[in-house]
Amino acid sequence: MLAASFSIIRSITLPFASRSRSGFRDVIVPLAEHENRRATNAYALSLAREFGASVSAIAFAFDPIIPVSGPFDAVPGNLIEELAVKSEASAKALAAAFEADAKASGLQAVIKLVHAGFRESEEQFAEAARSFDLAVVPQNKADDETLPNFAEAALFHSGRPVLVVPYIQRDELTLAR
Repeated sequence: MLAASFSIIRSITLPFASRSRSGFRDVIVPLAEHENRRATNAYALSLAREFGASVSAIAFAFDPIIPVSGPFDAVPGNLIEELAVKSEASAKALAAAFEADAKASGLQAVIKLVHAGFRESEEQFAEAARSFDLAVVPQNKADDETLPNFAEAALFHSGRPVLVVPYIQRDELTLAR
């Protein structure tokens, strides 16, 4: 007869199951222009507030995408510069709005402005998310190609937990059920 030695686990504490303030210490969220950015940002801030975590964000100023159809198609340099300035201004506005929302929530946010190409922004966010306890990212709509797929990049390349906020989300975090 075999004698087995084992112990019975009576309870397991999970970060979401308990309302302790030690579940997540730091949260990161990407800032980019998309339809549900306000709800995604509010969700990230309410989650950070609930768990007593710090919150950081990366505001992306995307490099201009210049369509070229032939070898003799030239795009004026001032147009490229104008598009880059517009992209940076948009990223700064998103950062300022996020910072204001964080202050209204009683949190201090660390925000970094990053210049990147559209696809490179996904990689850069996933790399940055490696240093955080949780990445909160927006869900892309199936037909929307105006938002980098931060969810996929963070999920497969960060090695850290990722919370995807659905594009239909309108409320902050609730742990009622």
